[in-house]
Amino acid sequence: MDRSRIRIAQLGEDLPIVEAPYAVLIDADDNDWGDVSHIRAVGNRLLEAGCRYFVCFGRRSEAVHDYLDDLLVEGEWPLVITTFHDDETKEDVVNFFVNCATIDMNGALVLVGCISDWETYF
Repeated sequence: MDRSRIRIAQLGEDLPIVEAPYAVLIDADDNDWGDVSHIRAVGNRLLEAGCRYFVCFGRRSEAVHDYLDDLLVEGEWPLVITTFHDDETKEDVVNFFVNCATIDMNGALVLVGCISDWETYF
């Protein structure tokens, strides 16, 4: 995917409009991702806006991934893929996101706690 079509948003801000279907990379190191109600609320917003691929990165990524999977099972969503990456480098996860997760997508979103930690990758 052309990196110009990837949007970066900081957690807690309004989500930008991304052309659906799209993939999202979640930086699950932020403390908010430890709150199940937060995961459910953000997950539902992303799904309703057309997210079809969740790539979760960081120390809470497996838990976020599992809660998103629960959300998918409870709802009637079309095919949605979720992955977690808790022992890979940021660079490796960004490469996976850009070169694999976004292949059949119209857009992409990177949802992070601190934009400056990610800007150099995009």
